[in-house]
Parts: sequence; structure tokens; C-alpha cells
Amino acid sequence: MTLQTQQPQPENAPAVLTDEQRRRVADALESAQSENTRRNYASQFGKFRSWCEQEDFSYLPTQPEVLAAYAAELADDGKSMSTIRLVVAAIVDAHRRVGLESPQTAGVTETLRGLSRQLGVSQKQARPLDADALAAIRATAFTPRTTRGGSLEMEDTALRRGRLDIALASVMSDAGLRISEAAALRWRDVLDAEDGAGLIYIERSKTDQVGEGAYVVVTPETLTALKQLREDAGGCSDDDIVFGLSMSQISRRVDSMAKAAGLGEGYSGHSGRVGLAIRMTRRGAPLQAVQTHGRWKSPSMPARYTRSEKALEALEWL
Repeated sequence: MTLQTQQPQPENAPAVLTDEQRRRVADALESAQSENTRRNYASQFGKFRSWCEQEDFSYLPTQPEVLAAYAAELADDGKSMSTIRLVVAAIVDAHRRVGLESPQTAGVTETLRGLSRQLGVSQKQARPLDADALAAIRATAFTPRTTRGGSLEMEDTALRRGRLDIALASVMSDAGLRISEAAALRWRDVLDAEDGAGLIYIERSKTDQVGEGAYVVVTPETLTALKQLREDAGGCSDDDIVFGLSMSQISRRVDSMAKAAGLGEGYSGHSGRVGLAIRMTRRGAPLQAVQTHGRWKSPSMPARYTRSEKALEALEWL
């Protein structure tokens, strides 16, 4: 009788588990997290997936630079570092569950550390692009600046840069654009309205994941700045991107123009939304009108941005 001997397995041969063993591993993984954690992770990863689909990024797997950009946008949108870290953990967990490499590289970790320093322990609010800030930017936009190489800008370069800065700051403040919305804006989305005003069509945003779209009015001055920008570019088609900047470039541009105008630190890609809320409140707009124009899901964020303005109302009775 010939004995059956077990054939030696090749080195590093893949493990073959039974269905029961796979089920036990899956159950153990599920038990490692509470139901509340699993629910929060699923919710946060769903938002990240929608954002990636809107921006035409891969979400599973995602690239580390995409994860870093999403974290930066959350910070610009007023999210706390605890929320941002929860989001990153949810995205990493989604990759782990399907056997993909974690996108949280050293670069992402450094980005989170930088965001934490920027936001500070108390989560400082971005300074607003309000009426005074816009006036200062418009007054200094065409002043030549020193380039990174140490030379002074040529006059025509300063002119083009200034017109872009004015148009960008104005439309972000008037329409309360998020940086993702400003980066995605196309010329076909800039429309004429009554009395010289304009309409900005926002095809899709964070609070409009089904893509219903929204129209937001901008002032005649802002519409003129946009038209001048298009004229400078020459030969633009309706499908061309208006500003030609990425989300991170927009945030840096707002910071740069504010400093050049002598406004100091604290301005970012979120300053337009804060400025919108403050401008409307100072003109006597009710909170509901501010919420509607800024496309906030609830009144809590515009109320937070304008709390100092509301506090000053007490002077009427003091």
C-alpha cells in the first residue's frame, strides 16, 4: 500500500481559509469597533466618496495627496481637528477592510500636524473677506510684488494677477463659494442677471450631492471683474475653468492677496464664506436669508460666524 504523503507547500504560499474561518475573522473585525464607530466611519467615508466623485478622484484606493487635500478643505470649511482625524481614520479603515494599503503616509501625517497648528486648540475662525477687506484688496491688487526669485513683477504681470485676485476674492465673498466650488467654476456658469448683477450657477457642492445645482447672485462690480478676467484670457470657451487654480492654490492665493493688502494673517479659502455671512448680517439680513444664500444646511454655521455682530446689537439697549 502506498502511503499518501503531504506535499511540501512552497514558501510564502497564500493561505487558504475555509468559509467558516473567514466568517470568524470578519466577526472579530466587526467586534473590534463599536456600532457607533462603525456608523460614524460609514457616514464619513460616504461623504469622502461623494467628494471624490465630484472632483473625479479615485476613492478606493485613494492617493495620499487626495486625502491631504480633503483634510485641508475640511479645515477651511470650519471642521475641528477631532473631526478631521475621525475622517482620516474612517478612510484608512475603509482601505484596511478591503486589503488596500493605507493612504495615510508620512506626508498626510505632516499635513495633519500643520493643520492642527493653523487651527490651534481653540479652532480659530478664518478672518472674513468682508466689505472692508474687499476694498483693501481691490485698492492694492495691481501693486507689483516681489517674485520668489527676488525680482519685481513686470507691469503686465501685475495687471493680470491683480485682475484675477479681484475677481476671485469678489466672487468668493459675494457667492460664498467653497474652494472646491471656486476651483470647479466654468465660464458657462457665469450669467447675466437684472440691473447689471450676475448669477453664478453652482453645479454641485458639498451640500448638494445629488447635483440639483443652485444659482447665487453676485454684485455688478463682481460680474464686471469676471468679464474683465475673461477678456484678458482671450479666446476662452464656455467649458474653460474660470480661475485655473486648484483648491490648495486658491487658499494660498487668498492668504497672499490679504497679506499684500496689509490685512495680516488668518485669511484662507474659507474667508469668503465667513465674509458673506458678516456682510449680509451688517446690512440687516435675517439669519434665514444668510443661510439660504450661503447654502448652509442649518443656521448654526452662519450664526457662529456672525456671533460677534449679533453681540453688538445689544448696544441699542445699553
